[in-house]
Amino acid sequence: MNKSILETKIQEDAESLVGEIKEQMKKSPKEGIDPKMPILRAVNNVISCLIFGTKRTIDKEFEEKFAKFDTIVKNGHKAANFFVMICFRFA
Repeated sequence: MNKSILETKIQEDAESLVGEIKEQMKKSPKEGIDPKMPILRAVNNVISCLIFGTKRTIDKEFEEKFAKFDTIVKNGHKAANFFVMICFRFA
């Protein structure tokens, strides 16, 4: 892929990402936002353009799986800490 075309696509995705985050901020200005999904979409688009030459859409099913994975990662450190405590307790 031509470097200038790639730069243009990355710039478009960055602008889209900023626009999506601004929209989220307008909807809930006092609560703050979680930028994970917009960033994931933007990175997915860039990588898809590099590998496949086209953007791929992220559907609801993917978002749900990612949310579950994110919950596991967030809570994973708690399970790891518990495991370490048990190991040291009985060592």
